[in-house]
Amino acid sequence: MFILDRIEGQTAVLENENREIIDVSIKRLSPKAVIGGVYHYIDGKYCLNTGETDQRKKRIHEKMKKIFKQ
Repeated sequence: MFILDRIEGQTAVLENENREIIDVSIKRLSPKAVIGGVYHYIDGKYCLNTGETDQRKKRIHEKMKKIFKQ
């Protein structure tokens, strides 16, 4: 599993489960790159997993609500 941290020019900066940073060509990402999206490496490409991305965003949102007591 990888998280898309940012895009710098033609380079995607991904973070893996061990918090290691890797740089890959944006050509190896799904066409709709999503910052903070969850990606899986399949057949030489990094494919966006929309279900896991949505779950991750919900978890982060709930944590932020607790922190700021909204």
